[in-house]
Amino acid sequence: MRAFFLFFFSTFLFGDQSASSSDTAVWVALVALAFVAFLILYRWSKEVNDLKKHHETMQKKQEEIIDIQNKILTSMSENIHSIAEEAAKETQALMRTKVPNEKLASALAKVVQSENKLLDISTDLLEFLRIKSDKITIKNEPFELVNLLNDITGEVSLSDRHIDFDLLYDIDGSVPPTLMGDPQHLAKIAVNVIDYFKQNGAKSVVVSIKREKKFPSGKLVIRFVSDLIFDIQNDMTLFISRYNALTNQYEGLELYIAKELALRMNGDLEAINSEEGSAQFVFSMPFHKAPLSEMAVYRSSLPISLESLKVLLIDKNEVCRRIDAQNIERLGIAV
Repeated sequence: MRAFFLFFFSTFLFGDQSASSSDTAVWVALVALAFVAFLILYRWSKEVNDLKKHHETMQKKQEEIIDIQNKILTSMSENIHSIAEEAAKETQALMRTKVPNEKLASALAKVVQSENKLLDISTDLLEFLRIKSDKITIKNEPFELVNLLNDITGEVSLSDRHIDFDLLYDIDGSVPPTLMGDPQHLAKIAVNVIDYFKQNGAKSVVVSIKREKKFPSGKLVIRFVSDLIFDIQNDMTLFISRYNALTNQYEGLELYIAKELALRMNGDLEAINSEEGSAQFVFSMPFHKAPLSEMAVYRSSLPISLESLKVLLIDKNEVCRRIDAQNIERLGIAV
């Protein structure tokens, strides 16, 4: 057996009497080439792993630097926002006093306008940086719908009071007076969307609030319908914040913030066009019932003196007239 093995090995290595010496050289060359290729692959694999580890380390350091920068910028923005807010309050208090000089009064009005603009910009920048640095906390607490609407109306009316603008609310009967959610950030989403329409020349926005009942859970849907006609649903950059070098300003902050807040509420904000072409935004989030102990109690019946009352409703805005008529009819009053 041993003799057979030696014979086979010698035949394989050196060949039989009929094999030439060139065959042996080819085998030796192939073995050497395979060994060299293995060394090259091993070294290349080691270099790739080292490079990958280095890249991960650099990426981690970069993320830490970005996080520190965001926190610093957030702190700076909070200080700027506080200063702008305090200056605006002092100027408004001065405006309420008697100003003897008309030129001085006009100058103060311009200062107030500039301060309000600075306040709006710093507010959006602060919210943007809070989102980037994960300093946003979404609450889930009971709140009154009427208080939310009052907050939205108050915020919208603060800016551009000289503009002829109608803000209308269409509340479906399926929406309870007490809801669960984060009223502060809900108001922020609504105000940012409405301001976007105002900046683009809208004269009216209808805020329609409805509860969609879907098994196993429902959704709260808020639709913002403007009187603008343009293609909004195919704008791929609508919710992207970008820096404009010509104006030295960040653009798209309002909608970016609104979109991010909607996502953090486990909801969404999308832009669509109606069949007529009007530009709209639709915000949706999971609907949760408020505890019975937190539910507001409202009078469901009218006083006897108003039961047979008929109302003549006149309004130049057809949409406003229709919504007001629906709300009055829900009270049992004929329109």
